[in-house]
Amino acid sequence: MTVGEFKILESIIVIAFFSLIKFISKVAIRKATQKFSYQESRITIIKKIFNLIVFLSIISILLIIWGVDQSKFILFLS
Repeated sequence: MTVGEFKILESIIVIAFFSLIKFISKVAIRKATQKFSYQESRITIIKKIFNLIVFLSIISILLIIWGVDQSKFILFLS
């Protein structure tokens, strides 16, 4: 297995893992809203914030896997 194939495999695993996390969080948010009866506007904000955090996490991990210089990456994130 070459380095490129290994990076592709890692990327697929990361995306699958975060898809699973996103699915589990949707179920958990839905159950919490039924249990505590939150307002719909509050629920949408929670979903949007969680989706943003998951998306930024995926991008960050994929950039690290594909070899972006970490010092430049930290500067970019700040």
